[in-house]
Amino acid sequence: MRLKTTLGILVLIAGACSVGYYLSKPSQKALTQASKAKSQAAPVVPSPLVKKPFSEQTKSPASEPSVADPMARFDSWSQSYLAAVDAERAALLEEGVKLAKARRPTFTQIIQSDPRKALAEAVPMVVRQKLPAEIVAELEERVADRGELRVYVAGPESKENGDKAFLRYVETQSGKTYGTYVYGQREFDYRSKSDVHVIGVAMEGELALSESRVRRLEPGEIPPVGKKQIEVCPVSGKNTDRDMPPPTPVAETVTAIETGDEVIFLCDGAHIRAYENGLILGEAGTGGAQSFTGAMPSASVPSVGVVKVLYVPAIFADQSQTPATEAVMMDGLRQTADFYQTQSYGRLTLVATVTPPVKLPRNQAWYRGKDTTSGFIKEVDGLNAEMTHAKEAARAAGYDWQDYHCFCIRSTGGARSPTSYGSLGSGQVWM
Repeated sequence: MRLKTTLGILVLIAGACSVGYYLSKPSQKALTQASKAKSQAAPVVPSPLVKKPFSEQTKSPASEPSVADPMARFDSWSQSYLAAVDAERAALLEEGVKLAKARRPTFTQIIQSDPRKALAEAVPMVVRQKLPAEIVAELEERVADRGELRVYVAGPESKENGDKAFLRYVETQSGKTYGTYVYGQREFDYRSKSDVHVIGVAMEGELALSESRVRRLEPGEIPPVGKKQIEVCPVSGKNTDRDMPPPTPVAETVTAIETGDEVIFLCDGAHIRAYENGLILGEAGTGGAQSFTGAMPSASVPSVGVVKVLYVPAIFADQSQTPATEAVMMDGLRQTADFYQTQSYGRLTLVATVTPPVKLPRNQAWYRGKDTTSGFIKEVDGLNAEMTHAKEAARAAGYDWQDYHCFCIRSTGGARSPTSYGSLGSGQVWM
């Protein structure tokens, strides 16, 4: 009945579009009258171009910092600060701190709405390295690390619930987790990846993740202290020893890139893309042995054969009732198994195991609070916390999640409730 209703609505929409077209289409008579009126109208004589003096041509409203634009105001201040002598800089410091704080909300919004623009409008490293610590503390965080990229795909009810269709988080090796915004090639890659090079800028727990896996160091920038520096070009094998030892600013003729864990000096700028391609290919797998189904590594969950599912009813610490009866859960799994059996023409069989209810160590509010950077927990990704704790509880009950292709949690409330989510490539489901 639902399918028929949906098809009926589609037919009605298609019909309405056709009717709307004819209703909105002007008649031939109206077009003829409009054409005559246009031909009878007095001709428009273009006004002669008056060339302005050069001094006026160079002045543009866009070049003047807008009073209402905190980004432009800070950029203007930073130029004034760097141009001032040491005796004058002390007097500019208080204003600089205020302007740096004022740009934070704007920059956070740019990260969320246009991550590519956020990366472009970040304070250049050559400027950042010359600013006092009080100012740098208020600027966006520069992120260059390795970490896990988690992508959650929302269920069809997300539109009704007002939730996003996709959620992304990055957890770095240094222990920080960011709500993540992407663009370009990454925008159309919905797979979770266990080890990626994280290059970007962050503010208030929100990260604009660069499409590139490397960042080219700016001329005059001092390479980051504490990172391993490679002075043998990995593409050509040539030695790129510099004349002066670090920390030395990068010369304009030097090609240096920063990855998640290294600074690499290349012998040729054309080698940047070649080296980055290797990093991109390295993100495709875990590094362990894999089977192949053609040109690319196979998925973590098979598309033929037997798929083993571990279905775990989870109860939060402040709950006492299970999210559903065993009969209801088994019936839903049976319908799912029948669907895949039919659609695969008998080549895919789903075998499910339903565990006894497991108790999660935290209450609903704790998991929900991890999904807001303005919350009391100051962390993000409650979905991953739920999954981690449920796996630990299931293993303690005698069900090792590593023996299954798919791990499914069913709960009432908690992170991102009531929308369901799945993680492509990792075999994880939240219901």
